[in-house]
Amino acid sequence: MASLIHSAKSGSDWTNNELLAFNISIQDVDVATFFGVPQLPPTTVSPVILNNVDRPPPPAVISKEDRLFFHYLERANIYEEAAVDDFAGHILRMLDFDDNDRSILTRRELSFTMCGSRVWAKADIIVLDNTEYSLMVQEDKRTTVIDEPKAQLIAEAIAAFVENNQVRLHGPPLLQQTFPAMTMVGPCPVFYKIPVTQSLVDALGTGRYPAEPTVVQRLVPPVPNLDQYRRHGMNPLGNRRIVFQCLEALRGLLYTSSIPTATKRDSLATELECAKRRTQFLNSSVSHANLERQLLASQTANAELETKLRERELQIERLERDRRYFADREKEEREEKERERGVFEAVKRKTKGDMRTLRHTLTTLREEYADLQDSHSSLGLLTSQTAASQKSLITTLEHRISLLSSELLQATQIVDERSRTLHQLQDQYDELQAAHEEQRTKKQQDYLRQLEHTNTKLTKELNFLRERHTNAEVLKEEKRGLEKKLIVLEELPDKVVRLEAELDAARSEREE
Repeated sequence: MASLIHSAKSGSDWTNNELLAFNISIQDVDVATFFGVPQLPPTTVSPVILNNVDRPPPPAVISKEDRLFFHYLERANIYEEAAVDDFAGHILRMLDFDDNDRSILTRRELSFTMCGSRVWAKADIIVLDNTEYSLMVQEDKRTTVIDEPKAQLIAEAIAAFVENNQVRLHGPPLLQQTFPAMTMVGPCPVFYKIPVTQSLVDALGTGRYPAEPTVVQRLVPPVPNLDQYRRHGMNPLGNRRIVFQCLEALRGLLYTSSIPTATKRDSLATELECAKRRTQFLNSSVSHANLERQLLASQTANAELETKLRERELQIERLERDRRYFADREKEEREEKERERGVFEAVKRKTKGDMRTLRHTLTTLREEYADLQDSHSSLGLLTSQTAASQKSLITTLEHRISLLSSELLQATQIVDERSRTLHQLQDQYDELQAAHEEQRTKKQQDYLRQLEHTNTKLTKELNFLRERHTNAEVLKEEKRGLEKKLIVLEELPDKVVRLEAELDAARSEREE
């Protein structure tokens, strides 16, 4: 494996190739080997969670923790990255992984050196013990293949080891540290113990193949049906109880992993106390001149240390600027990857839709092809039967054609004889027709002369009647004039009577 090509990659880009390149292997173990206990401890989780597959319907009253558990579990079933992170963080808080001086952080960026370059690893969820990282949770970010992000998790453990040594202000740096961790693919956690050594970090920084192998222990929860665990995760109640028991044991493992650090701190405190006592004894036994020389040397050393401290601060400031720069670059790259992933998902969904359409079309075409084959076989059989019947029919028709040909020859002879007879009759008919036409023309001429005579007579009568009609109209007009005069004359007697009455009245008035 030492011949593999090494290149600097961020933790999110690690694959099994990086594990092979740096002599890192994964070994599946049982509960006793992983947790160091023969049996899993009982869980303290609420019975509502352990005895209900889904959230109990109203009017059941449940606690806020239980309600959020069912809410996050339902969202985690769709394998959405943020939903899985929320679910993992909630179950860690339910089991008090953030008690004492511990805190649960999300989206923590860690750095380490790989092949001479500084690279970054982002832990989805990480438990911080005072100032040191002690547990990590990684959710699978690859949407094309649902698999455990083992390589990404191991890269984050290496980065956490490097960061822990950088923040250790007292005592020598750690040469080895084992990180309890777990991966989350939907609601399906798998547990890991990742040992990280300084020799592995050195080999990773220079890009060389480590001489000592690194064996990572992996534990799949001992659920009743391991084959279905990847699909159903913590949804079945049996799986859920066992996973919570594993988390309880993991919390105990987390406490155990923090003991060596405290022990080292106590030993350092003891050594410091002894050093103070030796200093007091030395102060009481040396002369004042030696004290002055030591004070001068201490001041000189203090000045040198202050100078180194300022240089260190400047270096830290430069490194911090570089870290921010690279963090911005990595953020831009992640956003670009997210955009590309979104485009890929859209193309993938469209391709899946096209494939479903094409599969449906292919099925339809296959069915049509089968129907056409059946029709073709039926038509072939029908064609063969039709051809046989047509052959027999052709033979019959040929015989009939020969008979009809002989009859046609006889009919042709009869037609010739009757044609000659017809010509003779036509000649006779033409002669008779000519005589008849001549006689009919003469009759028509006589009839036309008679019609002309009648027309002349009727024209004279018409003119006479027209004159009579004109005279009648004149008489009618005179009659209307006389009728009008008569109406006027009928009004005259009344008028005369009225005038006579008026005249009599006038006379009588005059006489009076």
